[in-house]
Amino acid sequence: MNRGVENIKVEEGLDVMKIETKEKINFNLEVSKSSIVFIYGLEKKCGLEWTDHNLNHVLLPVTILVYSFPLKDTNINLSLLANSNTCIIKVSIAKLHEFFGSNFGSNPDEIQAFVGSFRMKNVYSEKVVTPAVSVIFHQFFNNSITGPLRKLYLRGKFMEFLSMYMQQPKADQELSMQCSFVNDHLEMKKIKEARDLIVKDLIAPPNLKDLAHMVGTNEFKLKVGFKSMFGNTVYGYLSEYRMEKARHLLEERSHSVKEVSNIVGYSNPSHFISAYKKKFGFTPKKYLLSAQ
Repeated sequence: MNRGVENIKVEEGLDVMKIETKEKINFNLEVSKSSIVFIYGLEKKCGLEWTDHNLNHVLLPVTILVYSFPLKDTNINLSLLANSNTCIIKVSIAKLHEFFGSNFGSNPDEIQAFVGSFRMKNVYSEKVVTPAVSVIFHQFFNNSITGPLRKLYLRGKFMEFLSMYMQQPKADQELSMQCSFVNDHLEMKKIKEARDLIVKDLIAPPNLKDLAHMVGTNEFKLKVGFKSMFGNTVYGYLSEYRMEKARHLLEERSHSVKEVSNIVGYSNPSHFISAYKKKFGFTPKKYLLSAQ
C-alpha cells in the first residue's frame, strides 16, 4: 500500500480512505461497478489530478467529485500532489439502499426510486461544497476517536454528509444524466476548461461569449452543459467559488478583509462584505473574530 494511505472499512459496503502525501504520488483507485465514490481534496490548493476514459481532469480544492460506472469495474488514476490530503468514500449501491430505507427524507418512496436509478446510469458529478460539508470531510480526516467507537463515528459522519448532499433541489447526478452534452467526453472537456478559465482570473473573468469561443463551443452548449455538469450557472459557480476562496483566505489570517476582497475579484469591499454575509450569514470581520 502507498505510504500515507489508510483504508478504513467502516462496515460492509462502506469504506473511508485517507491519503496524506509528503511528495507527489500516483495512486490507482479501483471502483467496483456496484459502488459510488466521493472524492474530496482537503487542502486549499488543488489536491489531485484525475485521468480516466482518456480525459484529464483537475479537481479544485472546494469541490467534490462523485463517480460511478455501473456497467463495469473501472480504475481511476489519481496523481496526488505533494503535501495534500485527500478523502475518498466508497459506498455500495446496496448500502445506499439500506441507508435510505431507514426513514430518510420526507418522501422515502421517491428517494428509494432515485437511488435505484444509479443501477442503470453512469454518474459523473462535481459541485462546490458548502462550508458544512467541508467541515464533515475534515472530521473524516482529522478526529481523535479511537477503538470500537471510531467506525460508529465515521458511519454517523457519512450519514450527515449524505443528508446534506441530498438537500439540493435537483441532484447533480440526475442533472448530468439529462444533458446529452455532458455525456460527450469532448464537450465535457470544453466545459471543464471553461470552469478552469473563469476561476483562473477572478478579477477579470471572460464574458460568456468570449468564454465559449475560448473553449471552442457555443454559448447555448456552454450554459446548458455547465449547469448540468456543475449544478449551477457559469457565473453562479464563479460566485460560489469566490466566496469559498475568500473563506479559506480569511482562515489563513494573513490577509485583511480588503485584501481578500481584491484577491477574489471585488473592487468594492462593501460589495464583497454584502456578498459574504449573504452566503455565510455573517460578515468577514465577524467570521475572523469567531475563529479566534
